[in-house]
Amino acid sequence: MPNSAIAQGSTFTVFGSGLGPASIQFVAKFPVAPTLAGTSVNITAGGKTVRAPVLFTLASQVAAIMPSTTPAGSATVSVTYNGATSQEYPIQVVSSSFGAFTVNSQGTATGVIADVNNRIFFGNSAALAGDVAIIWGTGLGPVPYDDADQPQTINQIDIPAELYVGDQRVTPIYQGLSGAARASIRLCSM
Repeated sequence: MPNSAIAQGSTFTVFGSGLGPASIQFVAKFPVAPTLAGTSVNITAGGKTVRAPVLFTLASQVAAIMPSTTPAGSATVSVTYNGATSQEYPIQVVSSSFGAFTVNSQGTATGVIADVNNRIFFGNSAALAGDVAIIWGTGLGPVPYDDADQPQTINQIDIPAELYVGDQRVTPIYQGLSGAARASIRLCSM
């Protein structure tokens, strides 16, 4: 959600103008660098400034990874593009705060919940009892390795996660990073 707390180790997006180049530039390989196409993102928290690995940059938005080592609490974020730095904006850093990705990438549509073949469940194609559902999102919490490195498939069972389907609590069989992308996932048996 806009202006929500940002979890350590999660992806986040900064919106504005003059944040990057006119054409979108994506990170091409791991490790993810703290600068991409002249754009960098700085987080200041607890008297410490860290540079966030930049996933993509565009004039109107920048996506980065909140370093797992960022102290929790009040912080600020600023974006530098070609030597010009934005003003600092206040944010709140937390240890975990899961948020599901949405099909419109705006946070206002159906969540990206898919089957094992990556087919997204919609109202006319819902999961059935016994199906495995994958909830794609970010914000499970910090990782025990460098955030810039390729994500590892580590079941983050130490992070308390409660998952409900309707009023029925289900136990995730996996909650962690996908290994191929920076997105966090949760798998559950329905």
